[in-house]
Amino acid sequence: MLRTSLVWTSFSQRPQDELARTLRGYGCVLPTLQSRRCPKLVNSVLRRHFTAESDRTATNTDSTIASEKQAKVIRGLRTRIIRTLDPAKLTAGDYIDFSFQLACVVNPALRDVSVIGMSEHSVTTAVKLKAIGWGHNGRYPPDTRGFLYYFLPPHSPPLAGEIRFRRTPSSDPAGFAAGSDLLVSDGSVWRLPLFKIAVYKLLHPLLPLLRQDGLVSQKTLEIAARCSPMATSQEGETKQPAKAYRKHLDSVVKIVSHFGQEIVLRLSGVHNGVLVAIGTASIELKALRPAIRLAANQPLVEGQKVRSHSPYEGSIRCCFERSTLPEHTGKRVVVLRIKGFLDQDPIREVPPPDRLTYPMAHIRPREGELLMTFKRHNNIQVQPWAVDVDRPKAALGKLLRILYENEQLYGSPL
Repeated sequence: MLRTSLVWTSFSQRPQDELARTLRGYGCVLPTLQSRRCPKLVNSVLRRHFTAESDRTATNTDSTIASEKQAKVIRGLRTRIIRTLDPAKLTAGDYIDFSFQLACVVNPALRDVSVIGMSEHSVTTAVKLKAIGWGHNGRYPPDTRGFLYYFLPPHSPPLAGEIRFRRTPSSDPAGFAAGSDLLVSDGSVWRLPLFKIAVYKLLHPLLPLLRQDGLVSQKTLEIAARCSPMATSQEGETKQPAKAYRKHLDSVVKIVSHFGQEIVLRLSGVHNGVLVAIGTASIELKALRPAIRLAANQPLVEGQKVRSHSPYEGSIRCCFERSTLPEHTGKRVVVLRIKGFLDQDPIREVPPPDRLTYPMAHIRPREGELLMTFKRHNNIQVQPWAVDVDRPKAALGKLLRILYENEQLYGSPL
């Protein structure tokens, strides 16, 4: 007891900065100036000293420091602190590096903690961002250095907002405009859609940052939570039909909210991801199949049913447009315009399994032209890929109808 009292008396006479140096590691300095390992005593002293210190910090007017001290850290991962998602307010302190990481942790630190009172969400938990979009156990690519920021596509409703990652050459925000958005392995933009942030509790700490800078209104957040395909019902089940697409919603998602918005499509494979269209107060989604298909005249394997065949492999950069073709006059029809190709997944022709001859040259994707396909149940006649949005039984038409509705409300770049 005497030794403990002497130690505390010795510490209480030291200034705060010297106290921190004294307690570094496991050692503590006794009045005899001998260093001994006494972790229990150190912990007791730390609790007494820093409890009083935290009480003084709580009265500090610097809200940023207060929010940072409240933030929890996910163990095992380096934490990056971000103070804004507004590109116009970024500072060098918001610069982060995700290169080669399986996952990264960001800690939102509000400039004004009173914003927390405006929402049911808090900023006391860090956000773990896994490297989704680069395959199983994928990592963020090299040079993933830059800024997280909020982006609302032009000619789009507020519900279509998303968080992106802008790669920049340095930590100077002045280079933001000259940077480029982070892309996943299929060439699509890496994003955190608002409809996902609004319902994923692990992402909720980002919401006060959006509110702080006026990037998203509380009303928009409520609509996003209500309309999100990732939301759950009161019984805890995922809403239909999103439940069937749940495994694809985290990665292979193509999001559109206006005509001319670029997406990446694969020309082969059973699954081409999920297409999501975002309206003013609604979100529609549909699983995508290959855009060009041939009806195989023979089973691919003896005993199997006749299956369709994709005559091309590879990926295209394309966008939806209003059709101006003569045969679509007076109708609301959507076509696909090819804007380019991907170097990592070039177009390759795949011979048909039944070894018959098809007019392949007429449907080969060409940059700047409409995507062509064969008429249904006819592998000879070629026509543009098209969807009539007013056909009652066209599920994809119901989804693409949102683009016409958004055009009336927000205009169009085309």
